Amino acid sequence: MRELQQRKQELLYELKQYDENTRKNKAGERSAGLVAADTMLSAKLVPSKQESCLHLTINSSNDATIRAAVVFAERVFPGESYAVHEKDPSTELRVPLRPPKDVNAELSVKALVGGRAMPTCHVFELVHRLPKFAMYVPVESRSVKAPAAGVSFVVRERAKRVRLWLHETFNIGADTQTAEDTIEQGFVSLRDRQPLWIRMTSEAGGTVQLHTEDMELAGEVLQDLCAALQISELESTAEFPQEMEAFRAILLKVDEFNAVRLHLTAEMADSSNNAKTLVIKAEDARILGDIKAMRAAYSQLYTLNAELIGEYAKRQNNHEQLLASLKEVNHMIQKAARLRVGSAKTRVVSACRAAIKANNIHSLFKIIKTGHPTTL
Repeated sequence: MRELQQRKQELLYELKQYDENTRKNKAGERSAGLVAADTMLSAKLVPSKQESCLHLTINSSNDATIRAAVVFAERVFPGESYAVHEKDPSTELRVPLRPPKDVNAELSVKALVGGRAMPTCHVFELVHRLPKFAMYVPVESRSVKAPAAGVSFVVRERAKRVRLWLHETFNIGADTQTAEDTIEQGFVSLRDRQPLWIRMTSEAGGTVQLHTEDMELAGEVLQDLCAALQISELESTAEFPQEMEAFRAILLKVDEFNAVRLHLTAEMADSSNNAKTLVIKAEDARILGDIKAMRAAYSQLYTLNAELIGEYAKRQNNHEQLLASLKEVNHMIQKAARLRVGSAKTRVVSACRAAIKANNIHSLFKIIKTGHPTTL
């Protein structure tokens, strides 16, 4: 009963405050902590190349100042939220966004708004959508050259649907496209300044080209586009010279690590047989009472044991490096698979693993490029 009475008093006091604020607002008065009834907050994303980030810019509709803001989002910040508090508050507040990966997120904003001379604030809430590829800024001129590397595929869709997807997933302002059946849009990443170009022509019913040096980025864009267009089967042709050269170097490392592993295994097997022989010699010398021979055998066994421990450490280091290289090989196979959709994706994974098992590097590179062991 005491808790209910206390809650009742709190609600009555709150209702009284609302009535008082309404009366003063109708009379044109402004009390401490009371903001104008028509106060509204708006938010927009503004890229900043100098700071390599996106700014979530929050503005108030009148002279009410934004003291602080807390933004809640998943997979955007190191934690679950990010707070900004300005020393000199104004009608605009900027929250820097640096998502480590390309994610589609809902930004839930809670802002503290009050008058310039008011000791208390009101809490305003708003939700703003962060597009998945918002960290890529549209290129305003032809100064950025399109990379030679990239992936090409046929979607057989109208350019209008692809353009709609562009506006939903990238931070694009006004539509600058004039032709209806073609698309040519360039972007620059705010993270590493790497370019990304998206082109579409009416050839073969709708051919799309993604030009970028990053195979993983190309796979992410392709998968998102196919999900938006509801494409369940897709073949593609990929050209990534730099990544393929790096992949060739990784495969050479794997061969070297395997050769070293076999050599170390053979040496350790010989050393283990020698250790067994020395143990038998030392035991025979002990039984025969030849202490001098026994000590010599155990001395050799001690030295051989130290060598075995050193060889084991080398083998362990070689094994760790081999596992790291194999993980990179598997990562490359997954990146190549994400350049396809449906059965083609599964076929690329199985064909790549079969080519690696057969040590057929030429076939492996052809599979990554065309999606098939042989050119169709």
